Amino acid sequence: MEIRQPGKYKVKKTFTIRNATTISKIKKGDEITITQVDKRGHKILGTETMDWMPWDLPVEPVEG
Repeated sequence: MEIRQPGKYKVKKTFTIRNATTISKIKKGDEITITQVDKRGHKILGTETMDWMPWDLPVEPVEG
């Protein structure tokens, strides 16, 4: 799913994120919070992502 709005999302499939010094897993069933969306660059930033990453992630919006 392309994340185009900030908000809370539930992870549908475990995936790995990386930055220059850390590798981390976001597990299926976790909730992540997206705080910023770069529509021009197709990237998102959130509290769990550690850095900007592509906005196409295996997630679904959390209602309410």
